[in-house]
Amino acid sequence: MFRVGAIVASGILLQFMGGRALAQVAPLFSAPKELAKAKFAAADASIPKLVDVKLAAARSQYDARQSEFLVGRGTLDMLLEASLDLLAAELEAFQHAPAAYERQLDRNSLIESINREYHRRGRISTKQWMQSRHDRLDAEIQWLQARGRKETSSLDAVDVAVPLEFLESKEFARAKFEASAADSKHLAEARLEAVQDAYPRRYYEFLAGRGTIDLMLQASQTWLRDELALSADNGKRIAALEREWESSWVTHRVNKARYEAGRISIQELLQSRYNLLLAQIRVLQAGAEKTRSPSLQGGTWVSLDGLKWSQYWIPFMFKDLAKAKIMALQGDIQKLVSEKLIAIRGQYEARKQEFEKGRGTLDILLEASINLRDAQREAGEDETTILREYWERSVLIEAVNKRRFAAHRIAFQDYMQTVLARTSAEIQWLRALGQLKEGGP
Repeated sequence: MFRVGAIVASGILLQFMGGRALAQVAPLFSAPKELAKAKFAAADASIPKLVDVKLAAARSQYDARQSEFLVGRGTLDMLLEASLDLLAAELEAFQHAPAAYERQLDRNSLIESINREYHRRGRISTKQWMQSRHDRLDAEIQWLQARGRKETSSLDAVDVAVPLEFLESKEFARAKFEASAADSKHLAEARLEAVQDAYPRRYYEFLAGRGTIDLMLQASQTWLRDELALSADNGKRIAALEREWESSWVTHRVNKARYEAGRISIQELLQSRYNLLLAQIRVLQAGAEKTRSPSLQGGTWVSLDGLKWSQYWIPFMFKDLAKAKIMALQGDIQKLVSEKLIAIRGQYEARKQEFEKGRGTLDILLEASINLRDAQREAGEDETTILREYWERSVLIEAVNKRRFAAHRIAFQDYMQTVLARTSAEIQWLRALGQLKEGGP
């Protein structure tokens, strides 16, 4: 059952879109007329209005996904991602308000509370519980940091998408009191421990041929981010980056073997290649080549903080990894950046074709589009062209989902997710165009 906030948000969207939310669109990914109409509409668009639509879409998506979660359905990672999307939309609409971070903490505290009970009953895995614990700790750290800035806004008047009974519970009151008195470094250490518990479980599943590679790679990136946040020493930071490269190398080697055996698709192979190139670039940029860090010079195998590789892999990688370590430090960053762009472009095109045929996963396609945008930036392409292409991809994905939602083929939250992606891309593109005009002759 949707909250009042979701109904109001949906009304804003329908009003802004002129009641065309259920209109039919052109054929999938062959919609030049749709793009032309969207460009015409974007030319007259108001950024403040788009920010309002983005906020309404983010709130609608989150409320719908939370409603699913509260009755035992939906996907945890998409709910947590929707919570982040809502935070970003609120911050854009109301500036850096502590209330926005507090709302995220409220949402993530509810999710963790439910998952703790599910885990106690044996209904979910430890990695899922640790994932929700990690994101609650992450929200708590951001809230404490925002409170330090002592900013105010009108966000306090916005409806909160968390059940009132939870906000009034003793458990929530105790958690809120503990959060207000918490130490940021202690929370950051607990956050790192949570992902260190969750990531190996996802990696073991991957090596055993189970699980989802996307969630495993996300956990790996989260571990790296959290470890870097606690590492002031450059040597420790390089060691963290090296560990990420090692796990990326093993992941891609496994995926390559599985692809050659016909067990996985080309987009999954390109996804692991993109991740490996990203890790190698980070190691080189951190100065590992100059410091000659011993763990990447070949020789002995470096274990990944307790990951028991011998249970899941075969001896060839001990020899091959030693060679790969030496080659990794000899890479040319600019060449690697170009190869990374090729990999992500190929992955996006493959996922787009999959999506066009009604298969694949929407959030992975949208993530690939964002990664393509970022890879183009790193390669030095023109910013306005990058953002226009990113917007065009978002427009076409939204158009497809608008049609599918009208035909009752997808859920409301999946449609809202694409509305959110398109408005976000449109805001970025229009701002870039505005800056170009201001800086012009």
